[in-house]
Amino acid sequence: LKKQPLDPRGNLTEKELDEALLNREGLPQYLFDYFEDYESLEEQLRNYAKVFIQFFKKMDKTQRGFLKFYFGFEREWRLILAGYRSKKLGVDPAKELQHEDLSDPLVAQILAQKDAPFFEFPFGYEELDEKMKEVRGDPKRQYEAMATFRFNKIAERVQDDPFSIDYILGYFIQLMIVEDGNALDEKEGNQNLTEIVKGNNV
Repeated sequence: LKKQPLDPRGNLTEKELDEALLNREGLPQYLFDYFEDYESLEEQLRNYAKVFIQFFKKMDKTQRGFLKFYFGFEREWRLILAGYRSKKLGVDPAKELQHEDLSDPLVAQILAQKDAPFFEFPFGYEELDEKMKEVRGDPKRQYEAMATFRFNKIAERVQDDPFSIDYILGYFIQLMIVEDGNALDEKEGNQNLTEIVKGNNV
């Protein structure tokens, strides 16, 4: 949508992706529904978070073990970052999370902090809270703090079973986190933080 190069680590080339969209095959139905519901580029960009919401719902229903943990974790920290950024910018978190299930406990916890003086990170994210405070005002270091937190959480999950498929999956996820971090400059760090919140960046 943003006319940027595709991540070379993906399963499809740009040509293959165009063909899949044209022929309506090889991709999740919710993606085709999204393009039907939002025809203009402006609408597509504004509502792209819906695609991620559907993706995470599907992963929660279909995955087990490590992958279920991983996709659940990825969803959680994105929601938390949205709440954190909303508080920092003085924006109503309900706007950032408008497509989410409002009955979801984590979403409800974030929305309940609308009038709080500061954003309180949920249980299990206290370490990230401290790190984000340490690098406040520096988007690149904030992105690095988030990446480090993700890296360490993956390590904690798989470290006790080094000869499992979960360990291998965790290693490749950690490798992608490191590669993404090494590719950033300060401007990109700020942009990535913003786009993650909006659901435009995996």
